[in-house]
Amino acid sequence: MTNIIDAENRIVPMDRIPGLVLPDLVRFMCEESVAFDEETSPFRARMQAGDARLVVVVGQNASGKSIMHKMVAGIAHAHGIEPISLSIRERTGSNESPGSMRRQFMYGSEHLDSTGNTTLRTTMKAFDTLEKRTAAAMVLLDEPEQGLSEGFAHAFGELIGRRAATPGPVACGTMVISHSRALVRGLRAGLGSPPGFVVTGDGPDTMDEWLNADETRTVDELLALADLSSERRAAARALLGI
Repeated sequence: MTNIIDAENRIVPMDRIPGLVLPDLVRFMCEESVAFDEETSPFRARMQAGDARLVVVVGQNASGKSIMHKMVAGIAHAHGIEPISLSIRERTGSNESPGSMRRQFMYGSEHLDSTGNTTLRTTMKAFDTLEKRTAAAMVLLDEPEQGLSEGFAHAFGELIGRRAATPGPVACGTMVISHSRALVRGLRAGLGSPPGFVVTGDGPDTMDEWLNADETRTVDELLALADLSSERRAAARALLGI
């Protein structure tokens, strides 16, 4: 496998583009990036190798999943790889916020359609877009299961896994960020093999351990989440230079 890091820890051009290079980019984020460095960042990430066609990212709230999404998209773009990205944060922004025009184009008026059906339609559109591309591209999905019950989340994960399993000649892979164990079980079933697996923050290191873990939190931890999220957002902005 081609190494994407040179002697000075800079990203260098990869000779496998187009090709399934997404796991390389994610592993770089986990092991080499300042965003997840123990000495410079509050965020942590560990990666378990798996099928290169799909990488799944899980973790508690405010653990660094969003910064993973943003930085992988940025690194991909720097390599000439188009990130076809759908994010819950963009989807739930205000109509006055930056990106509102793109949100209206991608998701339409959600009050005219069920949230679950909007979820399905826009996610399938991302994969349809990937199939039409003639240059390197990848699909990045941030919490795509919004609006789906647990049973439908499993079926939706299986559908995403099936689409990721047939990536096409210019695809560089698919990344899915999720809290949903039902969705992740479906992803693995649809792909037909264990995907690459990343845990941000504290938690089990392997997919099987995570799927079987009981992560019940206390009311005090819930009430403290707003302050923690604010601190982590400030840290993320500092790391991203925004």
